[in-house]
Amino acid sequence: MTRHQIGALPREHNEYDPAMITSMAREIQRIADRSGPGGMRISFEWLEDVLDGDEILTRRVLTAAGFSPPTEVEWRRGKGRDQLSDRGYPGLLEDRLTDILDDHTS
Repeated sequence: MTRHQIGALPREHNEYDPAMITSMAREIQRIADRSGPGGMRISFEWLEDVLDGDEILTRRVLTAAGFSPPTEVEWRRGKGRDQLSDRGYPGLLEDRLTDILDDHTS
């Protein structure tokens, strides 16, 4: 990845609306907060599919939601004890994230 002198990403990779990323991160955080100190894990591939296959957007949303990548397959918040499906409804989260994405890209 090429960085500019001041460390910013090239413009073509920096075109996402910060409000969109924040809104998506909040939806994920609401579910993750239910897991308490045990934390939660989420499949990177699942979220990437929900976000139209956009790997960069997926990474930004997960990072904004407080998740980190101990592996490329699952990102974790806290200890990552619970899966997304243990604390929420993946289908409902998918619908909400898709709505946010549609609102900001149309």
